[in-house]
Amino acid sequence: MNKISFYNWMPARSGLTCLILILLISIFPLSAFSWDGLDYDAGDYIEINDSDRPSIKPGILIQLECSEAVIVAGVLHDTFEDTTVRLEQIKEIFGSAVADLVEAASEPEKSDKWENRKKHTIEHLKTLPHNAVILALADKLDNIRSIREDYERVADELWKRFNSPKEQQQWYYEALVDVFSKRLIGDKCISLVDCFRIDVKSVFG
Repeated sequence: MNKISFYNWMPARSGLTCLILILLISIFPLSAFSWDGLDYDAGDYIEINDSDRPSIKPGILIQLECSEAVIVAGVLHDTFEDTTVRLEQIKEIFGSAVADLVEAASEPEKSDKWENRKKHTIEHLKTLPHNAVILALADKLDNIRSIREDYERVADELWKRFNSPKEQQQWYYEALVDVFSKRLIGDKCISLVDCFRIDVKSVFG
């Protein structure tokens, strides 16, 4: 398998998966949902220029030749976590396989404390099905890339945008590196794990 450029948004594969993504964008425009009062969560973090940058998750999942269900779940994951869209709606339109992946890769109730939610995520990743771990890795890589890009612009001013301090963010992302490295060892995603590790290192040192 050739080396993958994981930061390339344009999908490397055409066909059914690309058609599905186009249909998803048409069926689920973000403007149709209520985002008022909801944070885009990369650790309770609102990205500075989020509206200008498309998510890299679908491109990553397509280049990894994941199943259509995983790719569609990658598109819908943030929609479920950060808007009023319900899991039942996703299941009705896209089926149980997609809904199950979206649910598996999502955090528990956000009313819980940040630290409790992140500890739950780390423990949950240790037992998730393989496809759900890949989806979670693509999601976290998308998050850390956003943080890295903003850190390069504003340096330590960045941490004022979080609801938890830099030290806790560092603990969380380094714990993610550890669990992804163990779950995906020898996997086709090893290059993706390396990308994630490099970005975490670049942000936290």
